[in-house]
Amino acid sequence: MINVAKAGTDTKPPTMSVRTGASNMAFWVFFVLFLLSLGWIGVHMWMLATIFPWNFVIVSYWLAMLGTTIFMFISCFFSGEHGCNDKCSKGSCIKIGVVTFFYALAYITTFFVITFMYRPQIFPMENVDIHHIGHVSDTQVKMMWRNPTESVVSIDFRVVGDDRWLTTGEIPIDVDDDSTISVTLNNLSPDTEYQYRPFWGSESLGEIRTFRTTVSSSTPTKFSFVVSSCVYKIWQDLKGFETALDQSPDFLVHVGDFIYTDQPWFPVEEIEFYRAKYRYVYTDVHVRKFVENVPVYFMYDDHEIVNNWDKKQETPYGIAIKAWNEYCGSCNPENPKNQAWFTFDRGLTSFFVLDVRGHRSPTEQTDSSSKTMLGIVQLRALEDWLLEVKDTAVFKILISPVPWSGNIRDTDTWGRGYLNERNQIFEFIKSNNVNGVVLFSADRHYAAAFKLEHGFYEVTSSPIDGFTGLPLYKIGSSDEELFYDGGDNYFTHVSVDTTVNPATLDISIFDSYTEKAIYNLSLTSDDTNI
Repeated sequence: MINVAKAGTDTKPPTMSVRTGASNMAFWVFFVLFLLSLGWIGVHMWMLATIFPWNFVIVSYWLAMLGTTIFMFISCFFSGEHGCNDKCSKGSCIKIGVVTFFYALAYITTFFVITFMYRPQIFPMENVDIHHIGHVSDTQVKMMWRNPTESVVSIDFRVVGDDRWLTTGEIPIDVDDDSTISVTLNNLSPDTEYQYRPFWGSESLGEIRTFRTTVSSSTPTKFSFVVSSCVYKIWQDLKGFETALDQSPDFLVHVGDFIYTDQPWFPVEEIEFYRAKYRYVYTDVHVRKFVENVPVYFMYDDHEIVNNWDKKQETPYGIAIKAWNEYCGSCNPENPKNQAWFTFDRGLTSFFVLDVRGHRSPTEQTDSSSKTMLGIVQLRALEDWLLEVKDTAVFKILISPVPWSGNIRDTDTWGRGYLNERNQIFEFIKSNNVNGVVLFSADRHYAAAFKLEHGFYEVTSSPIDGFTGLPLYKIGSSDEELFYDGGDNYFTHVSVDTTVNPATLDISIFDSYTEKAIYNLSLTSDDTNI
């Protein structure tokens, strides 16, 4: 039987999937976004493959974003299939909104990671000019310059108030050292203020700067200094250097982690990777103001190479230390053994800054008489120095990049991983009646003071800027804890006065951001006698 529709009867054509104009527009908008996303991901995958090392975290992150983008495309495609249905369209809008939210979140996260955390590599700032003052003594000053557009530099200098300029003459700048140059001014007068200005070729920068030589090492004096470490610049200004500058120190001893080559991921074995990290830190306005006006002594630690470095001279140590020397170490006092550790004196106070990475035994090695953090050559140099300054310096300041105490569960420190050698050093000091030894350290991202079991005082603090405190587990030891605080940014400020008897050390740990001292310790030379 054939059914025939009656005239006037409302009939419906077969159901067809039709997209509305709005749904069509949504489909094409998200389709274009999908194509752009593929291009965006492709570009960054290429960057990661050519600039950064591959590892599981990076690959997983980008696969997750690719999956999110594909999901967005599929959702938008099927949401348009029933676009003529109002009820379905509302559901489609919800799906589109949810997917768009996660897409935007992934995009913003990507922008943060790439633009900020990898900023030194994406924007290497190859043309940045750099200048910092290094070691200053009673007759000498060292300074570092970088100018990638010039091939020679000369420094004019004179005593303040004198009309006559002296000059170093032209010094060639080596592009193999990334256009950095270390310049030394010799035969200066003690305790004298000098002016100086650089000439690039025949052109002066026009800015006249000043420095002051120290008194002789045998002359009582007053001075102050800062001990710090750990700088991690992402996008923020490094305010810790501004706070430190406000304390008017005569110099800074920065004992490592001036850059983080292994953050957010491990470095590549190319020297330009390391150089770009240094240039980026030196672009910070507070760092530049500090290092251009206050002498800085640098020591490297693990993050200039790789976290918890204990592989001596293995790759990538060579290229990492070359870059560190170019930007930091070249202005330290000369080491007669051509090593990184160094000593210097200031007004009846002597300093020994240790190299704890270039010669150490593996951290996981069982502690014994053969396990060393310093290596035999540096250990003997330390012992010779202690005997040399025993009767000539009131205070002997011994600075280690890693803490001396054993109160933290961390085998990367003296007290937990290299206790045998620490005790050997302390016993040498005591057996030879070397009075006035005071210990400073940094690295572990907390602020603390200890009286160690052998009677020595230690003050430690870090980072100066860039990290909040890291969760560390305190454990009991025979070292007495005088103060502990974790969770902020810190540096140590020390005021020395050897003009009085007994001589004094006034030590303060500062919070870099509140600009307040959170701990004070006053010692006299009598307190440091053993």
